[in-house]
Amino acid sequence: HRFNELHRQFIDRFAEAGNDPERLARILSRTFLTTSARNQLPATLLSIEERGLNGVLTLSLTGSHTIQSIITLKSVRNMGLTVGCDLYAIIKSSDVTIVTTPPKGEEAMNTLKGTISRIESQDETDEIAFALDLFTELIALMNPKDTAQLSEGMNAYALISPKHIIIGL
Repeated sequence: HRFNELHRQFIDRFAEAGNDPERLARILSRTFLTTSARNQLPATLLSIEERGLNGVLTLSLTGSHTIQSIITLKSVRNMGLTVGCDLYAIIKSSDVTIVTTPPKGEEAMNTLKGTISRIESQDETDEIAFALDLFTELIALMNPKDTAQLSEGMNAYALISPKHIIIGL
């Protein structure tokens, strides 16, 4: 049973490459890493803007969504990040907030439009599944007092600080 699960994971890694042999080579050269973060989104690096000690990375997700992540320029160099490279945007579910209206004038916040696909309540926490498109879903963990106005099927917005998006290869 464990072998079948590992085999499926291995095949899934191949599928990420599509028909691009160079991309497959990069994927196979990666070390497998498992994290506790619920949101691990495949992305492509669109740009790197230097801002003091930090780099502001603009990432393209599946569909038409883009987000920004802020990491140190030292990390950009150590990871060998270049425009066009494939990577993962890793976001803890507690760092995602779902709201019904987008914030006004909050340019520093990633604001993603989508649909609430599921709300699960347990104890003092609500888990919200938030569909960006057919292929990408975010998970948000929120306090029930902040989710009273949310319902399944509703259009809403996911808010994520660029400082809370970890980059993985």
